[in-house]
Amino acid sequence: MSLDLDILLNERALELWMECWRRLDLIRFGEFLKPFQEKNYVSDPKYLLFPIPNQQLGVNKNLTQNPGYYTFLPTRDVYRNNTRRYLYTYCD
Repeated sequence: MSLDLDILLNERALELWMECWRRLDLIRFGEFLKPFQEKNYVSDPKYLLFPIPNQQLGVNKNLTQNPGYYTFLPTRDVYRNNTRRYLYTYCD
């Protein structure tokens, strides 16, 4: 029996089903964005990376949000009129 990448990907899906490796394997093998039986559309490439948590962006000013995700940071005037105001920025 010869081993190719499709067989390896399917075997890892069966063996590591409960260990949450499927998404990472699909990204590694270049299959994550492609449509399949349960998903009949091509995914946005921004989903190859997770967003950086806002708390981490607030702590480390050298970090920038990954492309395609919003940065959700409070403005200086946080509690004006008992409502919380936020500054939204979109990263492309």
